[in-house]
Amino acid sequence: MPIVIAMDANEHHPLWDSHTRYTSHGGEALLEWMEEHSYSVLNDPDVPTWRKDNYTQSSVLDL
Repeated sequence: MPIVIAMDANEHHPLWDSHTRYTSHGGEALLEWMEEHSYSVLNDPDVPTWRKDNYTQSSVLDL
């Protein structure tokens, strides 16, 4: 049975954000949990889900 989990993760990892080299502690923990349960990220790592009001920063925070 397919399962979709969506979240406002606010965690960083290059797997889901190709524009970052930074991995947050929670991002690493989330990735480990996903791997344990055979989940995968469906986001396009090149498409930001968050942008600062003046568009000077962007990130993939919502998975």
